[in-house]
Amino acid sequence: MRKLLISGLMAAFALPAAADRFEDVTIEHNEVANNIYMLTGAGGNMLMSSGDDGVFLVDDQYTQVADRIAEKIQELSGEEVHYILNTHFHGDHVGSNMWFANNQSSTIFAHDHVRERLSNDDSFNETGLPAITFDSAITFHFNNDTIYVFHLSNGHTDGDSAVWFKNANVLHPGDLFFNKRFPFIDLKSGGDVDGYIANVEQLLNRITDDTVIIPGHGPLANKADYQSFLNMMKKTKAEVDTMKQSGMTLDEVKTKGLSDKWKDWSWSFINEERWIATLY
Repeated sequence: MRKLLISGLMAAFALPAAADRFEDVTIEHNEVANNIYMLTGAGGNMLMSSGDDGVFLVDDQYTQVADRIAEKIQELSGEEVHYILNTHFHGDHVGSNMWFANNQSSTIFAHDHVRERLSNDDSFNETGLPAITFDSAITFHFNNDTIYVFHLSNGHTDGDSAVWFKNANVLHPGDLFFNKRFPFIDLKSGGDVDGYIANVEQLLNRITDDTVIIPGHGPLANKADYQSFLNMMKKTKAEVDTMKQSGMTLDEVKTKGLSDKWKDWSWSFINEERWIATLY
């Protein structure tokens, strides 16, 4: 049975290799709307909503920082986590599932494919599996807001969900947004370049200029930032397509590289060469 990308992504998105690469991680917060926070630490960005109904958490990073996430949530809300929504199955977004399920009896929700993929990973403790799954969408009425969660197929993976808090006008698109950097598209787990672009276009059509966006990775964003991300993907894809159609091999395209204006989008996990390989 094939191992999933849990351990690989832990190494990729975490801190540099060390005896304990999580030792110095602190959980930071930024209130982006009334009682809605962006939480950062090690791994994908989290969204926390608190209120009369309790705490709703979108993604939960790695198990090694679970207690620190819980401490930050307690500090901000005085509550434990009631619901967790996983935007997809990668370890830097689901790693604390089992901790919260065991220690706070949190109920975990995700798309059907997230549970399927985690169930097929022998290294993932079954107590952290989503208890409630959905095929296309699910709606929460929680903390005086309407929270729309909807599946976007074959983009970053085959199980991506975006989460939109209607009243607060806050969107968490999971890893369908890497702000100011080349995205990771998991081609081995149902991800697709054209599908990813189409999904971003769909999300952009749903939001307004005032929407606050908590990206899967990168700093807090708005619609203009998301549009810039989409433009980058379309234009770099066009560059690679043109070179490929001219008969250039992947190695030749890598050697030539992209236009200089895209240099700043390269980062430690998805550098220019790896992004070219994804597009090619």
